[in-house]
Amino acid sequence: APNDYEQISKISDVLAECKEILPENWEKLTFDERVSVLNHLEAQIAKIEHRPACILEAEQMKKIRKFNGELYGSFGYQKIEADGTFKIAINSELIKSNDPQFLLKTLETVLHEGRHAYQAYSIAFRDIHTSRGDISNWTENHRKYGYQDSSRFGFKLYWMQPVEADARKFAKD
Repeated sequence: APNDYEQISKISDVLAECKEILPENWEKLTFDERVSVLNHLEAQIAKIEHRPACILEAEQMKKIRKFNGELYGSFGYQKIEADGTFKIAINSELIKSNDPQFLLKTLETVLHEGRHAYQAYSIAFRDIHTSRGDISNWTENHRKYGYQDSSRFGFKLYWMQPVEADARKFAKD
């Protein structure tokens, strides 16, 4: 796969070319059309990242709260099904909203969870990442310590683990 800088550059181009995600166009789309646009973006991102595309689905999750201009709550997750299918679930509240901040968080979540799919694919199936150090950290995170979800281990351990720090950085960039 290309290095992170090249991936970010190519993904930025894909996002810039997607007219449906402009707020004035997004608000005109039905819920199903929005999910379709997100699946199309995920497929393009996966191709850039040299990994299989995830099936993106909307899921009802805990209510998202807005506090001091920031969004808080469960935005989404990525998982690998028993049959090897990669899936991304996005909080349906994000997708339903016409609020531009919710749209931005939706796109950030697609990128963040797609990065987890990239990490998992690189660890479990095919070494596609350019940094051996990153792969070592991700592998240790999953195999030695296990994924530290916030509901069981608290927010700080969740936030600090290598796979989360990397996915947050990648999505923001």
